Amino acid sequence: MVDRFAAAGVFQEIASLLAIKGENPFKIQAYDRAADSLLRTQAELPTLVDEDRLGELPGVGAGLSARLRELVQTGHLTYLDRLRDEIPPGVVEMAREPMIGRSRAMLLLRALDITSASELEEACRTRRVREVRGIGPRIEARLLEGARRIQERGAARSRRSLPWSARVPRVQMELPLSRSSP
Repeated sequence: MVDRFAAAGVFQEIASLLAIKGENPFKIQAYDRAADSLLRTQAELPTLVDEDRLGELPGVGAGLSARLRELVQTGHLTYLDRLRDEIPPGVVEMAREPMIGRSRAMLLLRALDITSASELEEACRTRRVREVRGIGPRIEARLLEGARRIQERGAARSRRSLPWSARVPRVQMELPLSRSSP
C-alpha cells in the first residue's frame, strides 16, 4: 500500500524529471506543491482516495487526483515510468550534481548524446564539450569536476555493497603450528 510519504516522494521525482526535461515550470511547481501537501496532511491517503476527497488537499486538482488514485490503487504510476524511460539514469545523476545541474545535463544529452558521468569525463578530456555553445574552459573544468565527483560516489557505493569481510583489510596472524602442552 502506498502511503502519503511514498506518494510525495513519487511526485517529487516527477517534478525533478520534468525539470530535467525542461517542461513548463508551472507543471513542475504543481507536482512540488502536491508533494508538500501530501507531507503536511494528517489524513491517510487510502482514506482520501476511498472517500473521493483528494481534491481537498491544497494544490491537488483533477489531474493530480487521477495520478494519486492510480498510484494508491495499483501501487504503480505509468506516467512516472514513461518519464524514467525518456531520461537516462546517468543524466538524472548528472542533473543532481551541483557542478553540472539540470540544464547542462540536458544540454549535454541533446548536443553530444552524453548519458553518463564517464562519458562526460571523456568528452571533457578530449575537449568535445567545448563544441557546445556556451561551454568554455572554466565550465569544462566544472563539468569535469562534477563527473569525477559522481564517479567517486559510485565507487564508494559499490564498496559499501561488498560484504563486510571484503571491506575489512586482511590481516595475517601467525599462529603456532602445534600446541605445546604445559
